[in-house]
Amino acid sequence: PDLQWIRKTYTICLMMAWDKRSPLFSKKFLRDSSPVGGWGALGLWPTWPTLGLDQRNQFDLFKDLPGGLPRLKKMGAELRAQGTKLFLCYNPWDESTRDANNPKAHLKGLSDLIAATDADGVVLDTRGSSSKELQEAVDQVRKGVVMYSEGMAIPKDMPGIVAGRVHNALYYPPMLNLNKFIKPEFAIFRVAEQFKERIRREFATSFFNGYGTELNVFQ
Repeated sequence: PDLQWIRKTYTICLMMAWDKRSPLFSKKFLRDSSPVGGWGALGLWPTWPTLGLDQRNQFDLFKDLPGGLPRLKKMGAELRAQGTKLFLCYNPWDESTRDANNPKAHLKGLSDLIAATDADGVVLDTRGSSSKELQEAVDQVRKGVVMYSEGMAIPKDMPGIVAGRVHNALYYPPMLNLNKFIKPEFAIFRVAEQFKERIRREFATSFFNGYGTELNVFQ
């Protein structure tokens, strides 16, 4: 029940933490979101493509953001005050930096990150599924933290995750997503890349299928 809020969320924005429009530096991007009714969630990405340039792991890169983890926690509270959830990224492929080869260090790092920031969701980079271990790692410090997979979960993985994205690789009709019929309560978001295409089509496809849109502004 604590994860059901994602079913009523229809707009997610993913952006690089160092983007000059990021809430770390400016409030303008959030103020200008009125055409989509405000963002349901905003995800910040400080890791890729910098992760691996030195021995800092993904959690170190969060700590090194301006103001560190306390600033992220304050920003998350500011976002929630206006109805926007804070999502952070998790990179399971982080295998060559400090402590990265230790699975328990990964779980503890994620747990500590959520505890320090009060984030509401986790984007699982390169994953189409979650795991009991990942969900428990966040549940022990904060209830209601949604796992959001980069890839679309196949039906056998759906019981272990409540939300995911469908890539904008489906350009030709029929643009009907049968996963929404298989499990209607699964929260799906279609990716719209601002620099790449006419995103009106992506919003229309999402509306037709009864799910949300993720505006990706990584460019």
